[in-house]
Amino acid sequence: MSLTERLAPISTLARQCLISFERCLRGTSTLDSQRYSTIEDQMARFSIWTSNVAVFAGGKACMDHRVREAPEILRLIIVFVVRNVHLS
Repeated sequence: MSLTERLAPISTLARQCLISFERCLRGTSTLDSQRYSTIEDQMARFSIWTSNVAVFAGGKACMDHRVREAPEILRLIIVFVVRNVHLS
């Protein structure tokens, strides 16, 4: 079984990350405005990244398809996304 067959699709992980950012924003809306702004900025940057690299594209344009034969790159992308989920 290849690495891509064992891991969740990048789009699924990225969607979970965006949901985590939204939850984090809801949880900090009554707290420090600077903290809220920082989280909002990071969410915006992550959203721009997903758009720029076509994380949510369909078919052969999707990120998973484009890195299917480069397991080390796939692993690095997944580590990046998962860390964002845990940081948010």
